[in-house]
Amino acid sequence: MNKIKKTLIIILVLLVLVVLGYCFLLNEKENDIKKIEVVDSISEFGYELHDNETALYKNTFEELKRVLNVKPVDYNKYGELISKLYVIDFYTLDNKVTNHDIGGTDFWHSGYVEMFRNKAKDTVYKYVKSNVYKDRNQDLPIVKDVELISSSTIKFDFDEVKDDKAMVVELKITYEKDLGYSKKAIITLVHDGKKLYIVEVE
Repeated sequence: MNKIKKTLIIILVLLVLVVLGYCFLLNEKENDIKKIEVVDSISEFGYELHDNETALYKNTFEELKRVLNVKPVDYNKYGELISKLYVIDFYTLDNKVTNHDIGGTDFWHSGYVEMFRNKAKDTVYKYVKSNVYKDRNQDLPIVKDVELISSSTIKFDFDEVKDDKAMVVELKITYEKDLGYSKKAIITLVHDGKKLYIVEVE
């Protein structure tokens, strides 16, 4: 009887140690999870800068902040800069935590953003592995530079979105390492109140 009691006690002690060890490892893993924080914002326009963005994105965001602080706003420059921010954020996959972390959504018109997200998840973001615990081993693109090729004004009329002075911005994209991603983007933006929104990207 004593042997059975001793055996049961040993088993219970081992179970407690296993549970405690598991809880400890789980806590360590949770501490490793990336926490993305807002480090700057343009509150009047609702734009936020996060700490995981690249130096190129941060510098472009600062430029946008300066442009939007001047009244009246230079909408040609504004359109160019949010087009660049979109491209940098969307095609820099290296800093994305999962394939649901779609870059550039802040710049899309609310009527088109869900369609854009779904398409992105099925194409460019489809094979992005999770990096929740900072253990991803995958070669992913980082945008090195974005250059303006051209900018023009068009009439946009689709569904309920209409703008006689919509913008089309064409950009050239350069990466730190060529992994076969798009090297050019043609972006259509419309006015909605004081803000510009993306409605189409080619």
